[in-house]
Amino acid sequence: MPRRTVLLAALTMSACSANSTESEAATSGITTIVDASGDAESTGLSVNTVTSATPSPTTSTNSSTSVATATTDDVFTTGTPPDFDTGGVGCGGKIDLLFVIDRGATMWNQQPALAASLPKFLQTIEAMFDDFDLHIMVVHADPLPWGMQECDEICADNEGQGCAPDGPADYPCWAFTDDEIGECDSTFGAGVTFPAGFGASNERCELTGGGRYITDQDSDLASAFTCITSVGTVNTFKAVAGYALQYIFAAEQLEPGGCNAGFVRDDALLVIVAITDSDGWGTPGTPEEWTAPVFAAKGGDENAVVYLGLTPDQAWADEPLCGGPYDGFPPHDELFTLFPNAVRASVCEADFSPFFDEAAALVETVCETFIPQ
Repeated sequence: MPRRTVLLAALTMSACSANSTESEAATSGITTIVDASGDAESTGLSVNTVTSATPSPTTSTNSSTSVATATTDDVFTTGTPPDFDTGGVGCGGKIDLLFVIDRGATMWNQQPALAASLPKFLQTIEAMFDDFDLHIMVVHADPLPWGMQECDEICADNEGQGCAPDGPADYPCWAFTDDEIGECDSTFGAGVTFPAGFGASNERCELTGGGRYITDQDSDLASAFTCITSVGTVNTFKAVAGYALQYIFAAEQLEPGGCNAGFVRDDALLVIVAITDSDGWGTPGTPEEWTAPVFAAKGGDENAVVYLGLTPDQAWADEPLCGGPYDGFPPHDELFTLFPNAVRASVCEADFSPFFDEAAALVETVCETFIPQ
């Protein structure tokens, strides 16, 4: 069986597995694509925004609305994969895919929608290319050390006998007694291979290549993808998704011996997916400083990067789903003006599938004109 067929089957199994305990979707309404307004347009860049015609209850700025579970019955279809025989132009399906995921306490009710949408997003991208060659890495959007601080203290005191009821019943206290926490597990910006917290994998993810990212050569891609993307939530409100970019793409992280060595390839399209309910206010530095290492990692080619974001919508939506509206242009919104290729949607949407559908279409479009270094 061709590798492409095996991978698509694996992702289908992952989507079904992630949804096995979820209820049916309770959303309705149409989805439209509109241009970003005001500040974003003033930069001369076009930022697509996916919005829903059906608003949900409002919340405070850093809180999330209740999320109805998405289903996998409407798995994306893309028709016949295009032929990218373009004489050296085009990514041809060679993609480095990064997820920067907020695991703050207010993200707990986004997890079901993410669990349903992420595997389907990969299915869509995979179906577009005959030669699908990917790297997938997940990074926490916060600078906290590994795990949950309160559980770590309890585990240390009781010699690894568990953390309940302060933490999840399956919290991996054994990681302390067995000395399983490596330096990169606690390094801000490093790829996640051992998620820990409420609703997290709470186990070491087995990745075939030995790095901190998945490749399409992983022997059990579906399980590996579910493991690294199940970051869960911890009791923190310190998510800084944009700020994390400068640590993820720092030269010392990417060079041989660094935590993320081998993830970024010169001849691959880089796709960044940021998922957070933080607006970025109060975060050190500026969006320009956060993104500089990203573009440097791609040889200064801004068109070699696609930026996709699920963020709060109080500053740009006509009818915000996250509460508000309020005036101002938050740092996490400013990020979208710095990438020529970007799509965003509200993190308070009940179903992320329309966003990921539009995101996959953008990846395909950019891939067609990508010029490898």
